[in-house]
Amino acid sequence: MDNELIEEMEREQQLLDRFKKSEGQSELENLMPKGYRMLQKMGYEPREESTKEVHDQEEKQAEYRKHISESSRQKSLEKTLHNMQKIAFAMAGDDEIYTPGEDPRDFNVLWRGYIKVLNDAAKEPAGKSAPKQKAVLEQSDSELDEDQEGGTIKDLREDPELEIFDEMTTSEKISKLNVFLRAEVYYCYYCGIRYKDEEDFYEHCPGINKEDHE
Repeated sequence: MDNELIEEMEREQQLLDRFKKSEGQSELENLMPKGYRMLQKMGYEPREESTKEVHDQEEKQAEYRKHISESSRQKSLEKTLHNMQKIAFAMAGDDEIYTPGEDPRDFNVLWRGYIKVLNDAAKEPAGKSAPKQKAVLEQSDSELDEDQEGGTIKDLREDPELEIFDEMTTSEKISKLNVFLRAEVYYCYYCGIRYKDEEDFYEHCPGINKEDHE
């Protein structure tokens, strides 16, 4: 069968499917060029997608778009959280007293996760540090207590306070950090400004939320 005729028929079939719901089948076929009717007489039956197949395909596409949108939103929130923790760490003065390897529990839980990131970055390469970390994890509590007195790794111990904080959603963590920055150091993350005092802050900052700054 001639490929050009088949391609022509398929284009015409698409037009037919588009208007089939509102027009009679025979009337629409009469509107099609001779090539379409000739191929039908030759026994060519193009496959028609059912309404369910079309619906399923549209549903999958919608779910995929939703997934991509949510993934992008979550990455944006995580970036905001990291930036807020870094700013709070600095504005609270902890950047002046922190030394690599310090116990994260000695710092505010709001940016304790950031301390762990700093500690991880300061550790030896993974291949060298892994055996040491494994040995620490296999020690008993009493041995760990002795090691801590000697200044070994501390951040492998349990941290119930951080566990509770980590159970919050990223948005909830951001909200708590936002309140801290605004109330304690007069800094608005969305303005990108540290105001000189409370009066200056509330006079010039448009609001607590990101939307207030748009």
